[in-house]
Amino acid sequence: MKNLFLLINCLYISQSCVQSWAMSTNEAWLSNLRQKGLILKEDILDQLKSDPTGNIELRSEIAKKYHLLLKAISARKQEFKIHYQQASDKEKHQIINNVQALLSLIITKVLTPLWMGGPWDFNGVPGKKPDINKPVACGHFVQKILENAGFNIVKNQGTWLAYLSQSDVIRTLVDSEPKQYTTWDSVEAELKKQGLGVYVFGLECGWGHVLFGSFEEPEKLLLIHAGPHFNGASVNYDDGKKYITSLCGEKIWFSKIDVTLAKKWLLNIPIKPCMVM
Repeated sequence: MKNLFLLINCLYISQSCVQSWAMSTNEAWLSNLRQKGLILKEDILDQLKSDPTGNIELRSEIAKKYHLLLKAISARKQEFKIHYQQASDKEKHQIINNVQALLSLIITKVLTPLWMGGPWDFNGVPGKKPDINKPVACGHFVQKILENAGFNIVKNQGTWLAYLSQSDVIRTLVDSEPKQYTTWDSVEAELKKQGLGVYVFGLECGWGHVLFGSFEEPEKLLLIHAGPHFNGASVNYDDGKKYITSLCGEKIWFSKIDVTLAKKWLLNIPIKPCMVM
């Protein structure tokens, strides 16, 4: 009886430690990256949302160490993978949830801010690191950020994710036929249903557009993209409701960076372009 009690107690402590590790270290990891000068501080992130072309000199200096940032992301991924492989089924569920939270941080606070303000071009292909003078296309921007975040993006018949139609990008991510929306109200309702986090959007309104959307408190959609916007054409932040209702949103598809995609990231499962002719 005593041995059984000790076993149960050890299992409880083990589970608590895994959950505590997964929940507490994401912010500690971000703090460490800031101290090393690899990512922007929170106050500058807030400033960029109103002025995506601000702090260019600082961001250019950080971009010089972009290769170190990608190594840090890769090491973080390996750390999660080791914990996942050693965990119980219940612990694995918790770890995947925290991987999902980590991916949201990587996309919104680690990677995309360094690309803000760079010019957009329909045929623009990004370089190995953010460059304020190098144009980038919307699809290439999305693929670049996903790759840099650690997703295993592969070719299909010589075609990359970046070259797919907006609906096929979402089809690739959800592994099925994506639902199409035509109004902001229907989009907002689905976002509230799926919850806060980072999404990939495909928009069509005479021209196609692929972009990220961060659904944040207080239930506001912030678009993160390379493309035309109200003040020009660049890598930019935009209010999701205003953008979709006023500029581009006759047909809308979107997919959340959810636990399914989080598991693909963690286990390095290939994301292969799905093309519907």
